[in-house]
Amino acid sequence: MSHRARILTVVGVLGAVAGCAGQGALTGPVQAPGLKVDLGTPRLAPDDKGNPSVTHDYTLTTPRGDQAFVWIPRFAAYQLLRAGDGKPRGAWVKEPPAGFSAAEVSAAVFGGFYAAKYEASKGDDGKSLTVAKGTLPWTDVSFAEAKQVSEALAPGSSFLIGADEWTALAVWTEVNGVDLRGNTLFGVDGERASVTFTAPDGKANLSGSGTSPDWQGDINLTSHTGRTDGVFDLVGGVREWNSNLYLAGNQYIVQGEASGMGGTAPGYVASLSTDPVLRLYGVVGATTNLPSESWFRGDAYHALGQSAPGKSDYTHEGAGNVAESANFYTNRGGSYDRGHFNEVPQAGMWLLCINRNDSYKAADQGFRPSLRF
Repeated sequence: MSHRARILTVVGVLGAVAGCAGQGALTGPVQAPGLKVDLGTPRLAPDDKGNPSVTHDYTLTTPRGDQAFVWIPRFAAYQLLRAGDGKPRGAWVKEPPAGFSAAEVSAAVFGGFYAAKYEASKGDDGKSLTVAKGTLPWTDVSFAEAKQVSEALAPGSSFLIGADEWTALAVWTEVNGVDLRGNTLFGVDGERASVTFTAPDGKANLSGSGTSPDWQGDINLTSHTGRTDGVFDLVGGVREWNSNLYLAGNQYIVQGEASGMGGTAPGYVASLSTDPVLRLYGVVGATTNLPSESWFRGDAYHALGQSAPGKSDYTHEGAGNVAESANFYTNRGGSYDRGHFNEVPQAGMWLLCINRNDSYKAADQGFRPSLRF
């Protein structure tokens, strides 16, 4: 099994344990939802002496300098298979809520990887990437280029962040109650103007520059932990390419394997997929024409070649009129211009765009790498 293969445990209603598409079934102890889930054995970098059970910073040393990463420990979360407890179908929680039967929740294990602490920026040579605080993100970058330079950072261990890894960060914020903030309105948070960023041209911000007079000590709600030990700038700023999930026509391809399932109509996210595989990649279950589900804070789902609210032939702003026969690659998080439709100020972790080919570039398109050992 390659380093890139995912080791994610899914605990179903009957305690069945399954792996991701293309990986084959994983075996493990039979457990019912609500009981302690086997998190498996994490694999830290050989030179990482940190505690594998907690989030911590890790410095990757490369010939072109030190790169800032964050260890994401393995953790369990529970997905609601029906709406309830003030949450939509597909929402993730730390523990099954009261009133839900064993058949109405399903557990999964996330984590066990390193995420770049900041969005990737260009190295001094203009060809390689660097991950450091206070730098401008690398933009006008295609999916193909982002994937190539991510894999070149630490060959065999570094990759363009996967949709499953992004989903792990999104789930973490939800189950730990992090009110994640970002540069969604030209240098400020569109929902909370007290949260500001250093944005030299009023658009993309310097990495890790979000601040607010309301925060004290190590509090920083622009990271996924809500503290300075987390992964920064996941919301707003620039959109981020994700690997391991794309649409071929209208069929999701997961880890290179055809899923046999396609996307729903574009619109505002109303629920998440509860499919045993797709849910691990943050796939949207259902949409509406209005941002009516507050849990998703106005996040949207975009997919080229499908109808969208108010548009008979949907082409997302700047999508480049990509032929519908092309493969459509994933980007997440939204951007400094509110992320979608320019109607609501929040562009968040559950926003899912799969409407651009692998050569598409834009001034608000960036990426970040991840590490697995």
